[in-house]
Amino acid sequence: MRAKRYLFWGSALALLGGALAALRPALVLAAKVTAVTPGNPPTAGVVLSYGSGTTPTSIIVDVYGQDGSGGSATVEGEQMFLEVPVFGALGGEYRITTTASYRLLGLLWTSVRECTGSLPPVPAGAPAQP
Repeated sequence: MRAKRYLFWGSALALLGGALAALRPALVLAAKVTAVTPGNPPTAGVVLSYGSGTTPTSIIVDVYGQDGSGGSATVEGEQMFLEVPVFGALGGEYRITTTASYRLLGLLWTSVRECTGSLPPVPAGAPAQP
């Protein structure tokens, strides 16, 4: 009788643990600008990487350059690659702020993450990125 009770409670705890793991939000682990495409306006290609868990409903991605230039885009939560229109010249050091919105058990939960990086220098003789 005691073994059946242990088996029951062990199974119940394993089921509860699996359900909680499935509800855990997939946080944005990293965001990186891969390229800046010239145009009107220029666009910054951004790559997002997520942890395991439930994907966000939507993500707001803000890109800021060291000189105050920047841009913003809102995308679906499952999107990993996006282009952000940038106003001004984006080069050198940059900062990306992501605001991810999740629906967990009907409640809104928001996570804000910030990543920094730098664009590679433009080689001599190559056209400068706007």
